[in-house]
Amino acid sequence: MNGDGTHTAVPDARVDPGERQAAARDAYRRSVNDGTPLSAAALAAQFDRSARWAQDRIAEARRQRSTVLPLSSNGSDAAGYPPFGSQLAMRQTPAGSRRSASTP
Repeated sequence: MNGDGTHTAVPDARVDPGERQAAARDAYRRSVNDGTPLSAAALAAQFDRSARWAQDRIAEARRQRSTVLPLSSNGSDAAGYPPFGSQLAMRQTPAGSRRSASTP
């Protein structure tokens, strides 16, 4: 379950907000790499923040992953992880937009 506590962070009120955000992104990335992605609620609970705050950190982590790591020839990223479903959808050509071989 996403909130089972296997990915724990110790929030500290004295931590710089930017450092806390970076730690949350790292925690989310680790959870994805472990095959058990944290939900926004679980990430929020770990850092004593709102679910919206956690959703923003998750979105940032996903954006960084998709822009920093180039795709390999087999479709995975440089770290060997398969792309997110949204990345796959962006690569697909709409059904009616393919030109036939006889069209110049």
